[in-house]
Amino acid sequence: MEQIWPLFAREIRKNVVEENALDYVAGYFIVNELSEREWQAEREGQWTKGKSHDTFAPLGPWFVTADDIADPGDVNLKLTVNGGPAGWINKNHDIWGREGLELY
Repeated sequence: MEQIWPLFAREIRKNVVEENALDYVAGYFIVNELSEREWQAEREGQWTKGKSHDTFAPLGPWFVTADDIADPGDVNLKLTVNGGPAGWINKNHDIWGREGLELY
């Protein structure tokens, strides 16, 4: 599983400058990205085969509004499986900042 922290845009915009990108974020939610590598390997291949099944990107269970997050670039995410730790990440470790991802 991979921890993903997508954002939900309050409106669709084009040509937004990076400094203003977070002004258009309504909030954030969690996605657990699942993969079925055996299914993928048996069918020779491409990674979408292992990630494209129904229910392989569960959302939630909460939606947090943007005004509840003081610094969206400094958020700790922890993943637990069967009550035990399975991973963590701080969003400061992302390759791109939140503003850059919003623009993308």
